Parts: sequence; structure tokens; C-alpha cells
Amino acid sequence: GFVSHVHSDSIIRRLRKPGETGYQIPEGGMFRWVSSPHYLGEIVQWAGWAIMTWSLAGLAFALFTFCNLAPRAVSNHAWYRDRFPEYPGQAYSSRLSGLSPSSSGTTNRPSLRTSRSSK
Repeated sequence: GFVSHVHSDSIIRRLRKPGETGYQIPEGGMFRWVSSPHYLGEIVQWAGWAIMTWSLAGLAFALFTFCNLAPRAVSNHAWYRDRFPEYPGQAYSSRLSGLSPSSSGTTNRPSLRTSRSSK
């Protein structure tokens, strides 16, 4: 979970070069399978902590994290679909929704798509 979370955040931080203002679809890493792997990684982290501590506090953190981030991941996926009409499209067919990976096993790496609109 931690590695996925950190790696996904790193990909997001490198999307824009200095001076760029457009939106881009992240690619690589877990972004090949889900739209919000940084959220998925954090959920897995807290679930792992809950299991390791085997405590009510651990369960509460994991549950609250899931309840907070899962709707955000679904919303992010909808935002990508709205902003980029071809998303997920055939090139992105391996991405189903914010947190759930596809069972198709497709790993096509699309070319980087950009959007310059200011929605």
C-alpha cells in the first residue's frame, strides 16, 4: 500500500512541467489499472495497520479512510471521463473505476493525453 501510494503521488507531481496549466491523464505504475491508485494505496495501508494492531482504533481508521477515499476515487474517475471523452476508451480499457481494477488483464500504455480547457 505504502509503495503504491508514494509512487502514484510521485507520478501525479511530475505531470506538469513548470509553466504548464493543462490537465493530463496520469499513466504508468498502478494507473494502468485504476484511476486513483494513490487512494487505493492509502486504503491498503490503513487496512494493513488495522490488521497488524488488531484493535478497534485500527478498524476505525481503516473504515473511515475507506469511507472518505472510495467516493473521492469514484468522483475522480467520473471527472477524467468528463474531461477526456476518450477516457477510459480502448487505450484505457484496463481501468474500470476509481479503485477497482479490471479482470481483463489489459496493460496497454496509452500515449499521454492532455486537456487545456479550464472546467
